[in-house]
Amino acid sequence: MPVGKSQGQALQQHAHGDAHAAWPPTGVVAQVARAFDCEVAGLVWGARLDAPLGQARVRRVHVGEYRRIVKGHIHAAGHLAEQRALNRLAPALRPWLPSLQASDDADRWLLMDDLPGISGQKLTDSAELVRMHQQAGQFVAALWRLPVATVDPMTPAQAIERRRASWLANAHLPTEATRLASDLIDPGCFAGATRVHAHRDFRPGNWLWGDDQLHVIDFGQYRVDLRWVDVVKLETGSWQKAPALRSAFYRGLGQEPTDTERAQLRGLCALHGLATCGWASRKGEPALVREGLTILRNLADNKHR
Repeated sequence: MPVGKSQGQALQQHAHGDAHAAWPPTGVVAQVARAFDCEVAGLVWGARLDAPLGQARVRRVHVGEYRRIVKGHIHAAGHLAEQRALNRLAPALRPWLPSLQASDDADRWLLMDDLPGISGQKLTDSAELVRMHQQAGQFVAALWRLPVATVDPMTPAQAIERRRASWLANAHLPTEATRLASDLIDPGCFAGATRVHAHRDFRPGNWLWGDDQLHVIDFGQYRVDLRWVDVVKLETGSWQKAPALRSAFYRGLGQEPTDTERAQLRGLCALHGLATCGWASRKGEPALVREGLTILRNLADNKHR
């Protein structure tokens, strides 16, 4: 039965604020049942797990003792990115990643392991936070060791210059953001930089922590990208007030950035702050504009100390 249209309509309907949009639609439920090799009536669905304005719809489903997560991306790009990540990376990165059990491109759903644990952003025990960040460093080290087959015709320096120019061209960008970013982002320091597999939204909100084990989820932004990009949201986020977590991460990573790599990380963080300002100014989100400006101001203060 062709159900791709109904799935897309259901996702888009919810994305545009219809709180009553049911998910998953009937056709996807039937496909999930086939993946479990059971009748539709045998599926027991849990509550929705996704954020209200997130880019995907997520529900737990189980049949007897078997529990899985069903995820439906609103946009095809997110679906394909997460599917590629789990197919390429999960076999080499267990137990950090869930295994992909089944998927469908037309209807954009993924059936994957239901990993144990609570969201890393809800963890409060200081000792566990340190262990979680150390394991996060170990995960990134393992991610970096995986071979990259993609050949990008654009050099890292060219890629950074293109990203910088694109965001600086935003007519809504605050003048201060333009000034700070222009000083902080030096494409020349990326000469010779390497590309690695990257989650690209790597932060405690996309981690699970349970039984002293880190799990990493939500690979909808995955792609091969510049080294250190997965440190950006940690450096500009939770580490600002908890330097012990930064130290724990680098212990797990097995290295700290060199002076050149620190300049690269500063540039990547500045791009994140610039992009946050640019996106938020276009969308009329003043709180996020302030967040982006705070990132840029902190980077500028640290650079000139």
